[in-house]
Amino acid sequence: ALPIYYLTIGEIKLLLFLASFPLLFNKSKFLIQKKYLVLILIPILLSLIITQSRNVYLALFVCFLVYGIFVNRKFLVGYLLVLICLAFILPEDFQSRTKSIIDLNHPSNETRIRMWETGIKVFKDYPVFGTGDASIRETYSLYRTPTNDVEGSHYHSNFMMILVTTGIIGFITFIGLFVSLFYYIIKILKNTENEKYKSYIRGTLLILIAFNIFGITEWSFGDHEVMTVFLYLISFPFIIKLNLKN
Repeated sequence: ALPIYYLTIGEIKLLLFLASFPLLFNKSKFLIQKKYLVLILIPILLSLIITQSRNVYLALFVCFLVYGIFVNRKFLVGYLLVLICLAFILPEDFQSRTKSIIDLNHPSNETRIRMWETGIKVFKDYPVFGTGDASIRETYSLYRTPTNDVEGSHYHSNFMMILVTTGIIGFITFIGLFVSLFYYIIKILKNTENEKYKSYIRGTLLILIAFNIFGITEWSFGDHEVMTVFLYLISFPFIIKLNLKN
């Protein structure tokens, strides 16, 4: 069964939503009618919002913006109008939760910043190969005394966690992995003429963007539930390429 942890649930729902979202704007016929696809995606989107996962909010905001700018300008206009309306009608708790994303004094943000500052200190002592991923809490405690149970369990960021535990070599490899994925998937998109397949591929690109954005403030690369869904979904462009070749 899926875990109850709200960040994990929010990230998984976002990945599933983005995988199908571009299909809404494609005129090709699919296995299910568009109206049924809408009925499926609306509950996913609403439940995603209810999780109040701030990193997911940020990733969704950027993905919609990217899709509107590079793929569908009409959607961009509608999206911006919806954002303006939401600014006036959203309940106060949702607005304050969203505004806290950029509030450096928010308790959750302060904890993350402390963890990243500590991570930099650890990295400076283990710059090449890192500390490894064993005994992270013990290593963290040598540099800073945790102020709560969350602090020190990991570094609350894909990028910081990889940098500290695998060093500069692992970090460069990690960045190279995602640069390669973006490069090859964009290449597949450019070489694909079928509009239906293009929608699937665009969804995968949005997934890559979202994963790297919500991974800035969360160790999602180490969350096996999220990674299982992520790795499955990003395989679509490569499966499409093989099908077209055959």
